[in-house]
Amino acid sequence: WSLGEQRKVIIDALVHLGVSLVTIPNFSVFLDRPRTDDLHSINRIAILFSEFQSAGLPCALHPNGRTIADMENWARFVAERNEVEILSYEFGTGTARKGRRQFHLEALARIASAAGRDIDIILRGDPSVIPFLRNHYRRVIYVETTAFMKAIKRQAAVRTGNDGLSWRSDKTPTDATVDHLVAHNLEERIGILRAQYYGERNVLPKAA
Repeated sequence: WSLGEQRKVIIDALVHLGVSLVTIPNFSVFLDRPRTDDLHSINRIAILFSEFQSAGLPCALHPNGRTIADMENWARFVAERNEVEILSYEFGTGTARKGRRQFHLEALARIASAAGRDIDIILRGDPSVIPFLRNHYRRVIYVETTAFMKAIKRQAAVRTGNDGLSWRSDKTPTDATVDHLVAHNLEERIGILRAQYYGERNVLPKAA
């Protein structure tokens, strides 16, 4: 947001590079700040969505909010704008807390219902919310980050069953890449996620 007018230059560059989709920053809303801060954050999300769309770069709207009224306003916003085809949301911070998770899930369900059309959602964070969201959205696209973070820490996925993984140390020589670890971890994590949350068959790998 602090980039100001430079945002247009950056957005145009992303279009030129052939980027096919971006997600709008989820400017934070807080319990211990003046309410006007929340409204400013929500307004910034809508403005950035407009800027990306105007430049011809498809983007996923992140309808961040803290109150029922916030989410009802987002439901109207989506319902009135057919250009909103994809949402994004994260369940990795405050939204993942036991006392708040259901609030956000129900709000996302109402937004999907109010849209009156099929829309998709891009999700990161706690994957256990995928089944709920699949009941309301045409597609739930999960952004997997664990595989990369584990690879950076030199850990490799080890299958413990059709629905479980553990992690073992996989030290690398100095200056060696972790590309092989990223690829291996991704394959294993994707298999587990598809089996657990997308109803796809997951077969144990052959013994080495």
